[in-house]
Amino acid sequence: ARHTTQAAGLSNIDFYDDSFQDFLHADLPTFDYIVLHGVYSWVAERERKAIQTFIEKKLRPGGLVYISYNTLPGWAALMPMRQLMVQYAQRSTAATWPQKVQDAYHQIKDLANRDVRFFEANPAARQWITDIEGSDLNYLPHEYLNAAWEPMYFSQLARELAEAKV
Repeated sequence: ARHTTQAAGLSNIDFYDDSFQDFLHADLPTFDYIVLHGVYSWVAERERKAIQTFIEKKLRPGGLVYISYNTLPGWAALMPMRQLMVQYAQRSTAATWPQKVQDAYHQIKDLANRDVRFFEANPAARQWITDIEGSDLNYLPHEYLNAAWEPMYFSQLARELAEAKV
């Protein structure tokens, strides 16, 4: 479904809430820029294939693709944090997802405060706890609780995008 921003006085932008698969069959022009922020690491292989096909079909020759994604090895130290977050959130008896995430965060923080050796050996994990403290915990489900969450090496991204001739 297409949503315009006419009420805001904007005439040069449209928003869609279609799936990547739907966009493969949409009557759209070619693009000079295709930008994905907070998408590629958070969708499964099927959706990434659709993105690759979309880029191949719809990026104008000489166009630019910008993909922000969770890279390895940078995210490697936080992958166990994600696993704990998922497990604790799933086991939480809280009524809402924001409450489940908050419970999970506090359980992980409690582990860190007990000087669990993992946090000694992984300063990035301890820093994660400090960075999250006081921030909006509603962001955490997007970052960590998607069904698909796949940080990847640049070589993997390059291999996937090579199929789109990027």
